[in-house]
Amino acid sequence: MVQLLKKEKHAKYFTAALYISLVSILLSIGQFQPRIKIEGVNCVNWIISNSAIVLVLASTVVLIIFFILYIKLILKYYTPSEFLDYLIDKHNNRKDI
Repeated sequence: MVQLLKKEKHAKYFTAALYISLVSILLSIGQFQPRIKIEGVNCVNWIISNSAIVLVLASTVVLIIFFILYIKLILKYYTPSEFLDYLIDKHNNRKDI
């Protein structure tokens, strides 16, 4: 049953989002100076200067969304009646038949 859970797309997306969030936090901790500056466009320069923070915020939001979806999936696997219905629906919706 654990192997089935690991093969689910929400589990894979959650794991990928977790790694992306960790990398973005490490980049934010590094506090690298921006190498690009565009004259006359303040909003683009602000995004470039604060790109690490923007990346951390975006990856955190994505991580929270995938975490909620992953928890819903775990609850399906945990409840026998929902799990059986889920497996039947998944079997009926297969495309390799």
